[in-house]
Amino acid sequence: MNAWRPPIPINPERIAKLARLGLNEQQARAYLSLLDTETATVNDIAKESHVPRAKLYEVLETLNRKGLIEIIPETPQRFRANPLSSLYDTRLGELRSEERQLRDTIGELMLQLLPSGKERAGEADRDFLHLVRGRTPLVTSFKQLVERAERTLCIVGDPLFLPRLRLYDETYRAVAHFQNKGQLRILIPSNAVRAVEGRKVHVDELADVVRTLSFPLGDAMIAVRDEAEVIEAHLLPNDLHPSRGSDRVVVHKDTALAGALTSMIVGLWSTATGYVSGLAGRA
Repeated sequence: MNAWRPPIPINPERIAKLARLGLNEQQARAYLSLLDTETATVNDIAKESHVPRAKLYEVLETLNRKGLIEIIPETPQRFRANPLSSLYDTRLGELRSEERQLRDTIGELMLQLLPSGKERAGEADRDFLHLVRGRTPLVTSFKQLVERAERTLCIVGDPLFLPRLRLYDETYRAVAHFQNKGQLRILIPSNAVRAVEGRKVHVDELADVVRTLSFPLGDAMIAVRDEAEVIEAHLLPNDLHPSRGSDRVVVHKDTALAGALTSMIVGLWSTATGYVSGLAGRA
């Protein structure tokens, strides 16, 4: 025989505490009513919780998705409350999903709301050396350099280069599209990150031009276009935040240096390992 337990009061104080965990009032009432018994039917829950029966099925399905209750396949159907700690994993998963959606949205909007490459091209053409600081200026400068490229585009990235590039769809598409215009070469370190939170970084459009090599570049990136313009960036911090950072970026048009860097990158890239195939590449 089960030991007697005092009933769990359904009061504003307990409802408010459950609201802090993401439950609305009807969900909180239904969950509290189930804590009083081992199992209960919809009629039992409706009577104790005062949640309208017409709404109760939707409420119970939501609680089940959150991991707070278990559905027992009997006739009539019965329900059992799980410990409140069961909410941790499901709520954590929801928050991580919201974080990914927010990060993607901010990344897309950040680029859409900034001036286009054409609007700032005149200003950039006047500057032999341009110094900027921050994650947003880095992304903007890189996207503009890609859009100005006509013949060659060579990139040496850090271990997070590919997942960071995937944060910005417009920039990723611009890099992938350049293959239709000229020669694209991307070189990343052998320890490059290939998955984020267990999800593979999909760069299928770039599979043939990305190669890996062991080199001590550190938290930095170099991009060269047409042997004429160079971006050198130091990532601070080297993370995947789409807009927050104190990255140090130098954009310059020293053709001698740009030509030398292009030759160096092409040489390294031609002997590096294929990103997908795992075989040594050929120029």
